[in-house]
Amino acid sequence: MADGVRRVAGLRTRGRVGSLLEVGTGFHPELTGRENVFLNGAILGMRRSEVARRFDEIAEFAGPQVRRFLQTPVKRYSSGMYLRLAFAVAAHLDADIMAVDEVLAVGDAEFQRKCLGKMTSFEREGRTIVFVSHDLSAVAKLCPTAVWLDGGRVRAYGPSPEVMNAYSAAGITPTAERTFPDSPEEPVAARSAAVRDAGGNHKASLDRDQPFTLELRFVVRERVADLDFAVFVENLRGVRVLDEAWSENAGSERGTPGEYVARITVPPVLSVGDYLVGFWVGSAYDTLIYEEDVLRLRLAGDAKGRPNRIAQLGLAWTVERTSGPAGLSSPSG
Repeated sequence: MADGVRRVAGLRTRGRVGSLLEVGTGFHPELTGRENVFLNGAILGMRRSEVARRFDEIAEFAGPQVRRFLQTPVKRYSSGMYLRLAFAVAAHLDADIMAVDEVLAVGDAEFQRKCLGKMTSFEREGRTIVFVSHDLSAVAKLCPTAVWLDGGRVRAYGPSPEVMNAYSAAGITPTAERTFPDSPEEPVAARSAAVRDAGGNHKASLDRDQPFTLELRFVVRERVADLDFAVFVENLRGVRVLDEAWSENAGSERGTPGEYVARITVPPVLSVGDYLVGFWVGSAYDTLIYEEDVLRLRLAGDAKGRPNRIAQLGLAWTVERTSGPAGLSSPSG
């Protein structure tokens, strides 16, 4: 259009658009890496002189794993090498808008950090990044604003932490108690698991500022040397925020047959949000029980403007004034 504005599928874009939608899009398998840099650059809208001027930067960004094979046909590349080279070309396109769709999962951790750093620099330069991903940690690092699409419809739109929390919590119903079917043939069997509030009541929606107790009832039918059990709590992004084992503060005499109830009280250190509770029972030599998603609890309260943090410890600050403003002396007394 004359004013430089284009409409695509109901969207309006202004400026040059670049994209990285699939690993190796536009690569010809019979051409070398070097030849494909020029080919891919042309497909993305770069002039040959522009690609030639930036070729060394592109090769450097792709890394030594790719740089030494630039004269090799890309049909011999691994998917990771494809990704490195494809992203290196796209990263050096002078685009006002960059669309990146779920491609970083192929790269290793170091290359993912490198790509995220490059896209962050795009944002600082005033460019627009449209980043499509199920990797919530990458979205949190890169995107101040997020859109949650479900079946082609917008389910949520707004600040990324709020949208990610809504996405993660979808379909999650707090569960305060769970019982297990009896397993009489097993040496150790779980009876039930529960979460209790500060008053001892079964409750899965809790006040973040109050402690809560996790409880596990189990039976030991035959002696298990050095029996141990652990309870763990994960947030909805899969980060394990708590993992405590009985053996860490118990004696060596563990595993005598009998009925047991184990409880651990968690102080108010976790941030607001939804959490999954699991447990493990076994020994140093064997796993007898492993349950990942047993209880689901929700901590409600004030995130104090920091929705991405895991722990809210309320640690005490010590702040000392070491001098007055520059150029001023303290009054003599």
